[in-house]
Amino acid sequence: MKPIPSSVFNERTDFFQAMAESSWLKSWTSDLLSRGRFKEAHILDIGCGTGEVLFSMEEGGSKTGVDFAEEMIQAAKSKRASGSESVTFLHADAGNLPFPEASFQTALSINVLFLMPEPEKVLKEAHRVLTAGGEMLLLNPSPLVSRSSIEPSAERLPDDEASMLREWGRVAERRHRFTSCRLAELLEKAGFSHTETVPSKDGLALLTRAVK
Repeated sequence: MKPIPSSVFNERTDFFQAMAESSWLKSWTSDLLSRGRFKEAHILDIGCGTGEVLFSMEEGGSKTGVDFAEEMIQAAKSKRASGSESVTFLHADAGNLPFPEASFQTALSINVLFLMPEPEKVLKEAHRVLTAGGEMLLLNPSPLVSRSSIEPSAERLPDDEASMLREWGRVAERRHRFTSCRLAELLEKAGFSHTETVPSKDGLALLTRAVK
């Protein structure tokens, strides 16, 4: 699978910001985060985009977001308001994180892993920078997602959100189609244990939690 150039994301920063604010993605993300333990945890968001998830989190200690698209990181930094000094953003590669071992208690990766040409490398890096007992939270498209299966959900949304959901579905058809079993296999190979994956309420996304 070929990597997606960072220029694709740089050129569509506004689109990805809007998608992060969409009701469907916010609902899935909220469900995913409800499965985590964030009290006083140092949190890493791998593929943070414009930082929407980290800014929305009230729990946790310091928060760090990394993304390989420089325009995404600049957008995230520009949104950082007074009082959010504990949120840091860095331009970095998910497969080569610029942190020492055991730097974080929690790692998030939302709508990222299925796009990666080498998801194994990303998970190994996440495992490396987590403390013992740290957790990994992932959100990926369900293998059931297709242009046709997504239509019932899209038709219930406002036009702008529906178009974003349809595009997400089109991209999902062309990238990794993880099953729960495949995610468990990849996470276990990376060193994680206690892996659990459940579908979102509408069945369009897979929500995964694993422990180092």
